[in-house]
Amino acid sequence: MRLPRILSCIALCGFAGIAAADASPALQPCDAPQTPTAGRTQLVSVQVENDLFAGTDSQYTNGVKLTWVSPNIESFNDPLLPAWVRCSTEAVRHVVNFFLPEGATARNMVITLGQAMYTPADRDRTTVDPKDRPYAGWAYLGLGYNVRFDPADGRTPILDSVEIDLGIVGPHSYAKQTQDFVHRLRGFERFAGWSNQLHDEPGLQVVWEHKFRPPSLQWNGWLEAQAIPHFGVSVGNIASYLNAGAEIRVGWRLPDDFGTSLIRPGGDNAAPRTTTALERVYSQHSFHLFAALDSRAVANNIFLDGNTFARSHAVRKRLLVGDLAYGWAYTWPRYPILPAGKIAYAHYVQSREFEGEEHNHGFGSVTLSVEF
Repeated sequence: MRLPRILSCIALCGFAGIAAADASPALQPCDAPQTPTAGRTQLVSVQVENDLFAGTDSQYTNGVKLTWVSPNIESFNDPLLPAWVRCSTEAVRHVVNFFLPEGATARNMVITLGQAMYTPADRDRTTVDPKDRPYAGWAYLGLGYNVRFDPADGRTPILDSVEIDLGIVGPHSYAKQTQDFVHRLRGFERFAGWSNQLHDEPGLQVVWEHKFRPPSLQWNGWLEAQAIPHFGVSVGNIASYLNAGAEIRVGWRLPDDFGTSLIRPGGDNAAPRTTTALERVYSQHSFHLFAALDSRAVANNIFLDGNTFARSHAVRKRLLVGDLAYGWAYTWPRYPILPAGKIAYAHYVQSREFEGEEHNHGFGSVTLSVEF
């Protein structure tokens, strides 16, 4: 297989959900210069999670994620796509269409860069603590897509998300170096046991998640309440599980998105717009409070089970776990010198993830998104 075709396959895996469900021929050669439809916007967001918000420094201790969400993609021949994608083979398109249900009203692509770190409770111990979790770091690149469905009757929008995360667990995730740098910067003691962290291992996680948003309840013309259920599945050596949950939010001018998610593959929820008039995600001032639950039935979790292909420290994980979150979110419209955006804060409480864990774990999450 020649290199251009390999690149096309790789790219279209990422563009799968943002490509059209049909493969209609272009009205002009696929490699001819084209002008994108005016007004289409994109999102960039930064999300930071840390358990210092909960007054601790252990377990899932830090996560950071940078996300880019593309503008709406209208078809395989969309001008926003490079020519070598628009000129891909029909065989590739056929594979892509397998993942796309008929009738999608909008699509976009999601690219993420992230890092997460996990540490035991005793920062001074230099040897393995058999009763506590392993040291572990995870750095990854995520390629995903969102596909939105809006029924003609105006009820219950649906968002399907697929994400493929590729990365590395172990010393070359550079979690130790990241934590040491932050601890030096803030004057904290460094953890002494990183030499016991999980070994280098390539990581793969493929996630599908389905969200839907029934009609909201309204009071006095300005106060709204919504429930946004979700369910999904993850497979890979990083984690395999079934998950389900919901978010409830109450506020003023609820945004046309699908809630506020923690750093969870498939959790990105900046829904693509359904029409040009709705291109802007954050078109007005709004504020709301929310509470969310995500429960999981876990088959494997490398951060508790240890390395897949080598001997390493491990603990006995719990098969049923969950997260409870509560927080707030505020959005604002575009100004001449300020892009539209959203800022959200959530406090999470995780159930105990492994046998011997002394108490539930908490952390805070801050998300800033801007729209261009």
